[in-house]
Amino acid sequence: MIKDLDTKSRIIDILSLSKSTPVVQRCISALESALTTIYTDVDISVATKEIFSTYSLRVRMFKHLELGEIEDGDALVSALEKEPGEWVRIIAFRTKKEEFLIFTDPELKRLIGCTSVHDSHEEQG
Repeated sequence: MIKDLDTKSRIIDILSLSKSTPVVQRCISALESALTTIYTDVDISVATKEIFSTYSLRVRMFKHLELGEIEDGDALVSALEKEPGEWVRIIAFRTKKEEFLIFTDPELKRLIGCTSVHDSHEEQG
């Protein structure tokens, strides 16, 4: 579970203020639901250039190798390419159904992107 309730509240706020997509709506629902079990959570800051390079490759690999889907991955890569800040904060958590990755500025004031990862292995079994 996201340990800091203030952080969780700020994440919900910036997601709510962003362009509404199905991924963003599911992410908000998962964070708000008392019934959702969150299995892992990560909260790190990384260099924008590094994460842009990593996610550009990851999105292409998922498609090319049919590893699954990074829903809204292309939009994230585009946003990271245009991101003026040197650092990006990544908050990640997994529910029973999917893994969410939320990309913000380091101060948690602005959403850069929100993705949902679906592994092809999960769909098969």
